[in-house]
Amino acid sequence: MRCIILILMVKNRCERYLSKHLKQSKSFYLKLQTNQLCFKTNPADYLVFKFAKRFLVECKECNGKYFDPRRLTQEGDLKNFVNYNTSYDKPYNGAYILLLFWNKSLKKSNLFLININKFLWAKTNCEKKLFSLDYCIKTFDKVSFNEVFALL
Repeated sequence: MRCIILILMVKNRCERYLSKHLKQSKSFYLKLQTNQLCFKTNPADYLVFKFAKRFLVECKECNGKYFDPRRLTQEGDLKNFVNYNTSYDKPYNGAYILLLFWNKSLKKSNLFLININKFLWAKTNCEKKLFSLDYCIKTFDKVSFNEVFALL
């Protein structure tokens, strides 16, 4: 009998913690991953299925006090996913950015689950090119990894 082992490579702490919590949840999910040498992008890091809902979740992490929204290269894909096939008789599509401001440990860090439409609104209305931690605290809802699944 042959056994195939799939190794999921996570790029940062945000993905690692999300993956850990998704494994413990009752939701079905896929880690979207391509070969790093093939120059193709994915619409997000995770595709999560919960009841009749589908969510794309893109994880972003920053070690400082600022996040550059231009780092989100998938915003077009996330927006298209939300707009695609969302009539009243079709499943709901949602797209989120999970933004982690890392500060030495998870307890000291700040985590935000941001709807793509709110992210795009904030990006156009932010006076500066970078999102500061203070701006994110005022604009977005701070969450814990345990709360992420209740909000999706």
